[in-house]
Amino acid sequence: MAGCEAEVSRSYLSQIEKGKYYASLKIIEKLAGVLQIEAWELLKGPTKGGNG
Repeated sequence: MAGCEAEVSRSYLSQIEKGKYYASLKIIEKLAGVLQIEAWELLKGPTKGGNG
């Protein structure tokens, strides 16, 4: 799981996904590194198709 590799707890990541917490730039950078994508890709809104 990306959260574990980025050293982010499952519960914290879940709360971010639910919109209860906001991710810091540090967390976004860690997750992007694990996912091998640019950090900005995690910040872009969903597409019209709803798949990203």
